Amino acid sequence: MTYPADTSATTAPTYRSILRDVPSSGRGLRLTWESGRSDDSSRSWGLSLPHGLTDGRVTNGPAEAHPPNAGFQKLFVVDPGEAHRHHLARVFGIRTTQDVLDTASARLRDAGDAAYRQHRPLLETLCSTTGPERPAAHTVLGPVDPAHHHLIIPFLQDGACTALPETPPQDTTAWDISVAVHLLWLAHGGGLVTEDQCSGMLARALGLAQAACPTWEDFADGVVVGRAVADGRLDDSCLRFVRDIAVVLNHPDSPWFRLPLRA
Repeated sequence: MTYPADTSATTAPTYRSILRDVPSSGRGLRLTWESGRSDDSSRSWGLSLPHGLTDGRVTNGPAEAHPPNAGFQKLFVVDPGEAHRHHLARVFGIRTTQDVLDTASARLRDAGDAAYRQHRPLLETLCSTTGPERPAAHTVLGPVDPAHHHLIIPFLQDGACTALPETPPQDTTAWDISVAVHLLWLAHGGGLVTEDQCSGMLARALGLAQAACPTWEDFADGVVVGRAVADGRLDDSCLRFVRDIAVVLNHPDSPWFRLPLRA
């Protein structure tokens, strides 16, 4: 009798299978859960995950505040908040408190992508057709406005089955929410904003997330796809990002694990 070959060891993982478990890179990761916070405060700050996922990262609150050094300290004392402020300036052009508040507010106000919603039926078709049945890229992209190619290309790439969900989310709102809250998280760590200054925007962000996504896994799908279409391509960083998402979904000190997104 001939038995079918065992392909389990060689079968490529899918996006969903990656999310079911904490990858080896995250099993020893020390994440920090701040006690004494309300569930909604923990949920709100948790919207910034998995950005900045490093050892010791506070998961349910802002980064520890480190205002810029003043006076002689500028010359002789290490400035712990400098890395956060530098990242905000280099990546987002943010240098002041008002910059942070304006940018995060605009991101929440304009959350989502009408062009993505327009092309979602095509993306759904691409996700459901694999192998020889999938049409050639030039056939798919031909009728699409070149200004929208960045929305389609990630779903045509070979790594789509591991780096993107099997069913595209309804919108990319979650990505804009996560970026907005991450800006506040960084700005708090850099001493540019206080938690009181963030409170109204955090409540707004949580309300948007809960309206758009029933669960953290749905939120994760929106973040992953939003990031991919913002870049317009898949690369190795996309798979690393999915693995970070898996850590956040499964780590016992993550609000994504401890609390449902909706109360």
